Amino acid sequence: MDKIAPNVYVESAYRGSTVGAIMTPTGVICVDTPMLPAEARHWRTQIAHLSRLPIRHVIYTDGHRDRVLGQQWLGGIVVGHELTWEKMRGYGDTLRQQVVDFLSHHGAVEAAEEISHQLQLALPQITLSHGSRLVLQAAKPRVVVRPVGGANPGSLWVELPEQGVVFTGDLVTLSTHPFMSEADTVTWLDRLAELRDPNYPMTKIVPGRGGSYRRAGSQKVSAYLTDMRDRVRALIRQYRGKIDATELMPEYLDRFPIPSGENERVQRRISTGLERVAEEIRAEKKKRKR
Repeated sequence: MDKIAPNVYVESAYRGSTVGAIMTPTGVICVDTPMLPAEARHWRTQIAHLSRLPIRHVIYTDGHRDRVLGQQWLGGIVVGHELTWEKMRGYGDTLRQQVVDFLSHHGAVEAAEEISHQLQLALPQITLSHGSRLVLQAAKPRVVVRPVGGANPGSLWVELPEQGVVFTGDLVTLSTHPFMSEADTVTWLDRLAELRDPNYPMTKIVPGRGGSYRRAGSQKVSAYLTDMRDRVRALIRQYRGKIDATELMPEYLDRFPIPSGENERVQRRISTGLERVAEEIRAEKKKRKR
């Protein structure tokens, strides 16, 4: 666990997403949750060592399963985008089985067994829409929740202006390839440029996956997205609108770490990203013709 600012703690060693805890005078605010039940309980114990106050809020930076599964072991009022609420409302037994299958396949048999019997998903109880902003904690440390889009329609940033900290969710990933199935890459690149703007007050950038907190970390994702857009656009021009994702996929395999045993899964993720970018490029082309 890293203390990256007064009252702000980050843990990047759990399976899945990086999580955070913000100590306030009225309780603890958690940013995302560990995916595995044992790790969620461990995180709760770690937080209890830091503060005797209860967990007051849990913020979902998006609705990805490994950010929301651990809430039932943390408690607290859940904050998320209204689109995350919509997405999670449809999870049901399908998600449960997907998670159980994934964990069983990757050696987390005990976690799979526990989730198969005890999963209780908590939907956001406080929701935000695009263009809104929530000051969740007005006194120091001030905590501002802001919809940003980009990686996911329900993506949120959690900003602590006085501490100079921002939790970016999946807009910045350092330990795995970006998740792009619902991406708006133009907005995503704009938000990443904002992070690196010298006038942006947050200088400690907490990625959604990984444990480095420097502004420069966002450049790796920017380069990935920009290159992918350029390559896909060139192929669309060459082949008059059609592309074969498998032709480009090998170019992106070594851009980010691939966890052991997940090579096939990452290849599918890259292919999905390429197809998503192709959809965007075609839509942009049609819009220019109007």
